[in-house]
Amino acid sequence: MTLSYLAQPEDQQKLEWLDGGTFSVLLDAEATDGQLTVGRFDVAKGEAPPLHLHTVRTRCSC
Repeated sequence: MTLSYLAQPEDQQKLEWLDGGTFSVLLDAEATDGQLTVGRFDVAKGEAPPLHLHTVRTRCSC
């Protein structure tokens, strides 16, 4: 069994978000055996999506 860990800031994947914000991946699907991804938005006040849950498994190969 392996233990998942939150990526340190220098190891986080950072994705561009709207209006110059970023989404940092703290815990990715690989670290959780495909169970979840945890991230942090760094955006202007009021610009982050509301707290929500995805109930359908989706995958993007962009």
